[in-house]
Amino acid sequence: MTTSLTPEITEKAPGRLAGRPEFPRAAPAPAAPAPDAGAPGATAPDLTGVHTTTPDPDSDTREAGSQLHRLAAMASLQDWIRRSSPVLMHEAVLAGQSPAEIAAAARLSVAQAHLTWNTWATRRLTAGTSGEALPLRQYLRVHTAFARALNDA
Repeated sequence: MTTSLTPEITEKAPGRLAGRPEFPRAAPAPAAPAPDAGAPGATAPDLTGVHTTTPDPDSDTREAGSQLHRLAAMASLQDWIRRSSPVLMHEAVLAGQSPAEIAAAARLSVAQAHLTWNTWATRRLTAGTSGEALPLRQYLRVHTAFARALNDA
């Protein structure tokens, strides 16, 4: 048995959210199947109550600020992932994980994971400070593991 939680959720939502188009009290009734859009006499489907990407000119400026804040947070998260993924891949290979498992965990192909790791690693090989420098043996060990995985694929 499935039930709709929308009415219960919107009744408990803060007053400024309840009843807004983004939070309808009940889902709209399903429409009859529409004819093929290219068929003669076809009409556009009824999208009443469906969330669209068209901005509401009457929207609250606090909402726009919230959207910008969330966008900035997502950009920061992407930067963090871009910086930390190669390091984690490097450590995982040194810990004995297979490059195929590492690539799958990162949702990349083995080739993409190798390229991501190699871009980071080559910068570390040429780093001038000892804290950032990557030992050549570690580089060769991880690179060899990725090369074997690519040859096996």
